[in-house]
Amino acid sequence: ARVLGGHARSVVVPRGTGPRAVLGRVLHTAWPMHLQGAVVVGDGREVQVLHRRTWWVRGGRPVHSLARTIVPCAGVRAVGVHDHPVYADVRVVRIELDGTVLELPVRAGTSTEPALVGALGARWARLSP
Repeated sequence: ARVLGGHARSVVVPRGTGPRAVLGRVLHTAWPMHLQGAVVVGDGREVQVLHRRTWWVRGGRPVHSLARTIVPCAGVRAVGVHDHPVYADVRVVRIELDGTVLELPVRAGTSTEPALVGALGARWARLSP
């Protein structure tokens, strides 16, 4: 297996305009939301995503956990990517497998999204907008 991509832990802010969005950004300044980091590795047969047990952590406390999501390439039916509905600069990689759907939040502009789509989606023609 080799490292395909990843992103570091980062503070995220709500998207949108208007009073509700402004209030959300003010609250996030006082009590920030973090998208936890992830590393993508693969070998052509499977892709593994190493990440924290919970993708989202509020506040600045340290997190000590490790989870590993294993995606067998042969079971992937479709891969799609869309913007996160709440947080700016966060994308969601949606992986449809035999019998389940995984949605993995990734930081926009990092190597995580192209690593997942390249390793899993390049072999399948159906990509969501």
